Order: sequence, then structure tokens, then C-alpha cells
Amino acid sequence: MKNPGFLRIYVAGVLATTSASGALAQDSNVSSWEQLGDIVVTAQKREQTVQTVPIAISAVTAGELERRSATNITDIVSKTPGVEVTTSSQGGGNAGFFIRGIGQFDFIATTDPGVGVYLDGVYIARTAGGALDLLDIDRVEVLRGPQGTLFGKNAVGGAISVYTLAPDAREASGKVLARLGENYRMDVGGTVNLPLVTDELAVRFSALTKNQRGYGKSLFDGQKMNGTDQLIMRGALRWTPSPSFSAELAADWTHVDEDEKMAIVTAINSTSFVTIPQNQFALDNGLQLYDDRFLSPGAYRNYSGFHPGNKSDIWGTRLTLSWDIGGAEIRSITAYRELDSFTGLDFDASPYPLGDQTVDDSQNQFSQELVITGKTFADRLDYAIGGYYLREKGFSAIYLPLSYAENPDGFDTYTTNDFKNRTAALFAQGTYKVTDGLSLTAGGRYSYEKKIDTIETYANKFFVDLVPLTRQSDRWKFFTWRLAAQYEFSRDVMAYASAATGFKSGGFNGRAQSVNTFLAFDQEKAITYELGLKTRLFDRRVQFNVALFQTDYKNIQTTLNLPDPVTGVTVNVVGNPADARIRGAEVEGLALIGQGLSVDFSGTYLDNKYRNLVAGADIDKTDKLPDTPKWALNAGGQYQFGVPVGSEDAMVTARLDWSYKSSFYFNAQNSIYNFQKGYSVFNGRLGIGSETDGWNLALYGKNLFDKRYATHKEDLMAFVYAIALPAPPRELGIEFTKAF
Repeated sequence: MKNPGFLRIYVAGVLATTSASGALAQDSNVSSWEQLGDIVVTAQKREQTVQTVPIAISAVTAGELERRSATNITDIVSKTPGVEVTTSSQGGGNAGFFIRGIGQFDFIATTDPGVGVYLDGVYIARTAGGALDLLDIDRVEVLRGPQGTLFGKNAVGGAISVYTLAPDAREASGKVLARLGENYRMDVGGTVNLPLVTDELAVRFSALTKNQRGYGKSLFDGQKMNGTDQLIMRGALRWTPSPSFSAELAADWTHVDEDEKMAIVTAINSTSFVTIPQNQFALDNGLQLYDDRFLSPGAYRNYSGFHPGNKSDIWGTRLTLSWDIGGAEIRSITAYRELDSFTGLDFDASPYPLGDQTVDDSQNQFSQELVITGKTFADRLDYAIGGYYLREKGFSAIYLPLSYAENPDGFDTYTTNDFKNRTAALFAQGTYKVTDGLSLTAGGRYSYEKKIDTIETYANKFFVDLVPLTRQSDRWKFFTWRLAAQYEFSRDVMAYASAATGFKSGGFNGRAQSVNTFLAFDQEKAITYELGLKTRLFDRRVQFNVALFQTDYKNIQTTLNLPDPVTGVTVNVVGNPADARIRGAEVEGLALIGQGLSVDFSGTYLDNKYRNLVAGADIDKTDKLPDTPKWALNAGGQYQFGVPVGSEDAMVTARLDWSYKSSFYFNAQNSIYNFQKGYSVFNGRLGIGSETDGWNLALYGKNLFDKRYATHKEDLMAFVYAIALPAPPRELGIEFTKAF
């Protein structure tokens, strides 16, 4: 080995970023390359290392994302303790996040997500814009449990924050990426950072195009589904005229024009109130009945004849201003975002339009956050005081045919929701250092939310309004709080206890089929009691964190299939049918076994139970919360060693990851049709690279053993069928990056 000193430094840099939550140390007895490194987060609106924050938090750096071949936040947060990700029946790129059993998979605009997703501090209100691509990322922070004080807006389950790299005015730099994989995958992208005025003004620009042929296929017309065709661009201009002031203007744009998602029909009810008249029409007109012959013959095959595609344009701008006024910092984040999306799903997965749903959404939002952070009382009190405002408006149109196209008596509906939402909040939080070891935290947030929705549901073939233009408005006020105590036994061992609350505002049943089902539903609220321990052991070669918690979850918002109180016809209704108690434990760790060898692991145990069921809720106390497996386990191992390449030394990195989820249900109404049995998934990566020359070449494998499982299931047997959305099959590929 020609340069062992270089290799030690390189290993140190890599290991410092493999931690899912870490803290950098300097120890007189141990050289820094043998120790775990720091990840600085802003979970409490100020910079802290993960190990010193009295919150169950995981943070993943850009280096870790690359070594796991993660290209979207759904790739990485699903490996985080207590976090689940599901797709939705919209048919597009929506992502529903659940943390510790709390979340929301429904995509409709009149229902809010239960986990807040943020991009550079900007809240993303709709799930259609929540599945962020990991382009030019600095880190991802996942905060588990209610974050109702400093985040507030719909963070009843937790918050996921993605932070991009800021322009650097010190020197020019850049990076290019090329990725080739199965099903003709080809991703190409790059980043350029240019100082315009040294140490004062810089610009940064990134672009990535993602392309892949669909892995699903219709046996009816040969059309591919589940393909990828996306263009993602980001740019930022940062000005730092003095050490006390900075301004950053940023913009991002995502363009999607790809195949629709695929639905697999797993069961068909040929005697429902929908299928009986349609099949009678088929008999009378010499058509095929819609029955078990249209059950999907495989995980990636169906008989679909409806191909709406998945199209969207999502863009946003952000202006972040920061002033250091001596002992305090004022930070302002002003943002505007727009979403236009058209997508659909062939629920029936046949040539017939017995569920060829399309969803056309447009939405825009303006937000303003102002925060003052600082220290006082001889630097013993850290405080954050601020205000938040969000204005959102949009239009959503859902077309759902439930009949043969030729049948003049068929039941097809076109439902529109024109919505306007307002949110305003004031918040404050402080941490007081009572002694060198003991700190106390208290915070509160007052939130006011108002929503207005105007719905119309039109029965196309009957030429009648099932719901004529009807307007509803409602408002919610709530005070959320957080209390915590932490004690540092040493610089490497910290324990904390906390109680925190969160809420999610109510809304309206946006799928109403009659005026009497266009009802408002109430706000959700949760309080979590938590005990945590964060440790660094064995000269900071081992990190082990654990959290124990109980959540009282009230007024749960969920979608149920219930009979219309007037007509008796089964309809989708959103309500607050139950409360729940959730208890659990989370562990997360990382160990440096030897030079170049590390292992990481995490595990979650969740026990949940419904309580206080509302009469007629159609949920049993033996049912379990959706997307909440009892066990979720993750483990990974990484080994690095140096090899000579020409006149330079290069580093070989081999990594293997395993994740396991026990069985769970995808819906509040548990049934065999939305049940997912337990499964394991393995991912791997083998790469070689040189830090000196800035290149890296890697082979990657996702879902190495080609495990078949679903990312979403829905029991719609009361109407026609039960469906599943299949997870991607195995993918092998090669990736090359070059930094300059």
C-alpha cells in the first residue's frame, strides 16, 4: 500500500458519514479515524449534533445515501426506525408516510398528511409533491413522534426534512452521475457550484434525468406500466456580504411524463351492487362478464386497457434570509410552490372501464416563517421564537366510471373539490441548562386553521348532480406543547424524558356521493410520552440509542366503506371513528468492528390497540392500525479496503443491507384483501473509488432476491374488486460518479 496515511484519512471521512445518527469526537487515546463522526441537525431550529437532541431522530448524510444507492426519500426513510412508506390508489407518484403508526395514505386534497415533509425548511402540503428525489442532498432528518411545537403543521406523527447543499463561494466544484440498470434504466445528472465573488457570492445548479422502461405489462394490449420518465432541476444563489448576513434564493422544478402505475386485481366480487347490473348488460349484449377471468395472472401482469399515464409539473421558489444581530439570529423563509398533476389508475385491470379512475390536481401554496433563535441568561437558555403562515388553494377533479362504456344506465361520477386553506401559528421553545448535566425544555404553539371546500359530484350518464355545488367551511384552533428533561451523564451518555403533543386539522369528505355524506370530520390529536437513551461507547466506536414511548392517538381520521344513510349504497366516507393507544420501542446502533468494517442496525416494536370506537364505525377492537407492522428490523454491513490503481490508491467498498417487516394491514378496516404478510428485502452495492481523483464506480442491486410484495392494497369488494400495487422487482445496475 503506497499511502497508508491517505487511506486512514479516507476511511475516517467515510465512516463519519455512515452513522444514521452520530457525533464527532476527539479523544487523546484514539485517533479520529477510528471514531464515529458527527451529524449536525437543525431539529430544534438551531445547529446541534444528533446525540445531544432530546428527540428520537435519525439523520442520514449524502455519503450514506450514495452508499445505499438511494435515489428518493422513500428509499431511505423506510429503513428508519418506526417509519413506513406506502403508495396510494391515485396511480401517480404519491407517497404516504407513517411514523409510529400515525400517517395518512389517502391522496385526496381534502385530507392532509399526518407526517410533515419539508424541503429546506418549506412545508410541502400535498402528498403528490412529497416523494422528493435525492438530488444534490446534504442530509435527511427524520423526527419521530409529534412535532407540534417547532414544526406544527400536520406533524402529528413526525416530520421528514430534506436539506440540499448550499452554494459555496470558496471554490468551484461539480459532480456528474450516470446510472444504468435493468429495464433500460438510464439516469444522467450533474451539479455545478460556481463562486461569482470569492467568499461572498456563489451559484449552484443541479439537474437529473431519470428514465426506465416499465416492469408491468398489459396482456390485453402489450402496454408497459410502472415506467419512469422524469426531469429534476434545482438552482440556488447565495450571497454572504458579511459574517452577520446571508441570503439564499433557490428554485426547484420536477417534470414527470411517464407510464401510469399498475394495479393487480387479487379478487373480484361479481355479485355486488355494481357488477350485477353491469354483468347483466354484458349478457344482454354479447360481452364478456367481469368475473374471475380478469384476475391478474402475475405480480406484473394484468389485462388493462386504460393507460392515462402519470404527468406532473411541480415547482417552487424559496428565499431564506439570515441575520446575526449579536447574541441572536433572525431567520426568514419565504416560499411559493405550485403543483399540476394528471394521473390515473385502472382499478379493474381489464379492458372494461369498471374503475378507470383519473385524478386531475392543481394546487399552489405560499408560506412565510420567521424565527428568532439565540442564547440568554449567561448562555444557559437556548430559545426559539417564531411565527408561521400558510395560504393554500387548489382544484381537484376525480373521474370514476363504474360501468361498461356502452351501458346508458351505468354509474359514472365526476367529482370536483375547489379548496382554500389558511394556517397561522405562533410558537416558542426554550432549553435551560440547570446544571452542567441537567437541561429542561418547554415549548408551545398556538395554531389557527381555516378550510373552505366547494364540492360538486356529477353522475355523467344520468345527467344529474348527485351533489350540486355545495360549499362548506370550518376552522380549528389548537395549542400544542412539548416538555422534556435531559441529563448528560458524560459527553457520551445522555438520557431524556419527554411529553409532546401534535394535531392535524380536520377536513371534508371529498368523495361525497350525496349531500348528506358531504360531512366535515374533526381534527386528530396525539400525545406521546417518551424515554430515551443516547450513547457512545468503547472510545466512540459503538453508538447505541434506544427510545420507549406510548402515544394516545385521538379522533383518528380514516376512510371507511359505509352504506349511505339514505340510499343504502356503499360509499367512501372519511370520519373519526376511533381512538388508539400505541406503545413501542426503537433501537438504533452503529459499530466500528475494525479497520474498514462497520455494522449498523435498527429495530422497532409497535403494539397498537383501537379504543373508544364510534357506533357504526365498521372497525373492530381487534383490528390494527394501517401500515403498522409489529416488528420492523434493519441491518447493514460495510467493509472497505484499499487497493492500488495505477499510481494512486483507491478504496473498495462492499455493502449489504437487509430489512424485514412483519405482517400488517393497509387499511383501518382489516381484511384478507388488504393484508400484507411479513417479508425481507436485501440490497447490495460493490464500489471502487478514489478520493484524490474524485471518481467512483459501483455495481448495485435492489431487492436482490426478487421478493414480491405490495406497496399498497385496497379492499374494494363492496364495490367490485380488491387490488394491490406491486413493489418493484429486482434491479441490478452500474453507477459512475466523478467529482471535480
